[in-house]
Amino acid sequence: MSNLKDIKPIVSIADDSLSYLLMVIAVLLIAAFFIRQIIKSKKKNDKQVAIEKLQKLDFSESKSVAYGFKKYAE
Repeated sequence: MSNLKDIKPIVSIADDSLSYLLMVIAVLLIAAFFIRQIIKSKKKNDKQVAIEKLQKLDFSESKSVAYGFKKYAE
């Protein structure tokens, strides 16, 4: 065994793959949260749509206005 001098002992290698994985997951979660907030803020809800349609009703025809109020006021 004394003549095998070129074999070196095992050296530990720093492995940061877990921290890289956690950072990537954190960045993706933060990006998904902000994208969801942006989409949610741009999307109109049913109440906003109903209010816009009620404001656009033509008051010259009372029968259609009454039906419009009934339809969109619910």
